[in-house]
Amino acid sequence: MGSYWTCSIYQQSMKEIKMKNATAKQAEFIFGQPMKPCPKCGSYSISYRTPIVFEVTDADSPKAILGRYAKALKQGPVLEGPVYMICCDCLHRGPAIDCSHMTYDEVMKSKDVTKKVKEAWNCQ
Repeated sequence: MGSYWTCSIYQQSMKEIKMKNATAKQAEFIFGQPMKPCPKCGSYSISYRTPIVFEVTDADSPKAILGRYAKALKQGPVLEGPVYMICCDCLHRGPAIDCSHMTYDEVMKSKDVTKKVKEAWNCQ
């Protein structure tokens, strides 16, 4: 009974290793280069965040908030400031790149910004 338990732990750890490798390969495919995992939780579930400025009050309904967000995107929104990568599992924020002088569309099209954000994530 003890050897079965040890074997099942070994099999479980092998599954976890395979999942880590699979997600590392997925992150490499998505970002076009090898990416380091989150330093806080070890997850490869990472994405970009580009916060934009739009007014929200406490009295707004969710529908009104979404409407203002859509309107801000159509008008060429102003960025709130930094662009960064975030871990979707533990919400760890990577180092930020200041893009407050750019519009949302410029940031989304800029290869320099994405390169800098990826380098910042991998260097943390």
